[in-house]
Amino acid sequence: VVLDAGSPRPRMDDITALTDHFVASHSFVKAMFGPRVKPEAACRRILEKGPRAAIVTLAADGCCGATRDGGAFRIPGHRRDRFIVDTTGAGDIFHAGYIFGMLKGWNAAKSAAFGNAAAFLKCGSPGGRLGIASVQKILKLANAQPL
Repeated sequence: VVLDAGSPRPRMDDITALTDHFVASHSFVKAMFGPRVKPEAACRRILEKGPRAAIVTLAADGCCGATRDGGAFRIPGHRRDRFIVDTTGAGDIFHAGYIFGMLKGWNAAKSAAFGNAAAFLKCGSPGGRLGIASVQKILKLANAQPL
């Protein structure tokens, strides 16, 4: 079960406990834990509630995450100021990329790197669908190898 946490909801702790992979936006972290909580600390707090992996997307700054087995990671953003055309759908594409990696059997860090690259490439085109890149193009940017 992968949760796309965009904003806090009633009974969030109950929902979190039923989640395997908790993926939250940076705005969710600020609203849930306060503006001073670092995303890495938020990942650890989320893991305490039950998920096996917690990921926080950081827009242009990439993402960070942690897993129950103690692995923590930070995926930097891809910087090309003139490349960004429209961020519509970037979060959805990140989630799709992350889930794609999970279905391939990749670990959370590799899946997050793939989702991060997919979201960045989408931002190079207007609208929510036009910029969805091929798996090969995303893999190249993510510096990942197919399994």
